[in-house]
Amino acid sequence: EGGYDLTGQRDGAMAVLSELSGQTLDTGFATNLTKSLAKQLLAAQSVHPAIEQAREVAKRFWKL
Repeated sequence: EGGYDLTGQRDGAMAVLSELSGQTLDTGFATNLTKSLAKQLLAAQSVHPAIEQAREVAKRFWKL
């Protein structure tokens, strides 16, 4: 989110858009994880009940 830091808000918004679109956005600054770091995070992923509940709700509206 970035609080009141405009650069942080810009970077945060672009990162969210990048994740939602599943693409790397051409912004001139980093908006996506490196493939290596993404792989590490996926391997370390643990399921949290609140996250799963939110995913179930979102599935009604978006293809996940």
